Amino acid sequence: MFIHKEHSLKLLQAIAEENITWGTQTDISVAEQPDILKMLRPAGCRWLFIGLENVNRRSLELLDEKQWKARLCENYPALIDAIHRAGVYIWGSFMFGTDNDTTAVFEDTLRFTLDNGLYSGSFTILTPLPGTALFEQMKAAGRLTDMDWSRYTFWDVVYRPKNMTGDELARGVAWMYGQFYSEENSRLRLRKIRESLQRTISKGKCMKIALISPKGVKMGRPESMDKTSRIYQELANIQSLQELMSCPNSPLLTIAALAADYFDEIDYIDEEVEEIDWEAHYDMAGMSFMTQQASRAYELAGRFRERGVYTVCGGMHPPICRVRRLNISIRFYRRR
Repeated sequence: MFIHKEHSLKLLQAIAEENITWGTQTDISVAEQPDILKMLRPAGCRWLFIGLENVNRRSLELLDEKQWKARLCENYPALIDAIHRAGVYIWGSFMFGTDNDTTAVFEDTLRFTLDNGLYSGSFTILTPLPGTALFEQMKAAGRLTDMDWSRYTFWDVVYRPKNMTGDELARGVAWMYGQFYSEENSRLRLRKIRESLQRTISKGKCMKIALISPKGVKMGRPESMDKTSRIYQELANIQSLQELMSCPNSPLLTIAALAADYFDEIDYIDEEVEEIDWEAHYDMAGMSFMTQQASRAYELAGRFRERGVYTVCGGMHPPICRVRRLNISIRFYRRR
């Protein structure tokens, strides 16, 4: 995707109107196209599948006659950072087993993925598919060890590697998966993702947020209302408790004012006054609510998260009910 710049820009404009969250496959050169990068996140794109193939330049030289990726290899970190700064994450794909790969390639690749904050990864074995030049070369050299095409899966070793044994190659790929998706390294990658998101937000990159005060405030019993209203009237010159409870959500308005320089657009939505426009596109939704608004807030959080929108909740209720956390919002919404 994104090979033809003009067509790509038109496509992104059309997708943006659909208000969907999506990802696609492309190559690392998209990082050198700022016009496309700028449109990706507003169009709903959240991740790109990119075949980085290898972190060793000498290995990349064997995979492409034009050596295009080999020339870009040293610039991989900067290109990845450009994509991250656009608010889009990378699912990187790597292939092991070229004639320039040694067993060191596995640790080198793991370090690269962690240092550059790749959110997901695929790790495969070089496979000489029948009909390719690589297949004919290995067949002529007597290096093919299995002619059962059902094992040409990209995860089975069907040839003799040059600088390691077949068992070392298979175990290395399995080790890569285990290390990359381990709890410790997943936390490291998540931290990188959060840092890149914060960097995007702090620079105001294509970000639109909704600050929402959920409906659902319930008044007290009628027999106690008048007494409470009188107290408020005496202390704050407020005519009634209803008048107090209908005041705008001050914390959200304060956040909107303080964050104005960091976001492209901020919508303040008070559900007691207006409805949420579910056709609008938002990159983030924030809510401040009390316990009597919590059920509605969880419902809204569920709807936003199912759309891929980052959702943050604050106010009086969330800090005192941490055990529920936001995962309850998904369960609550799906029960309805």
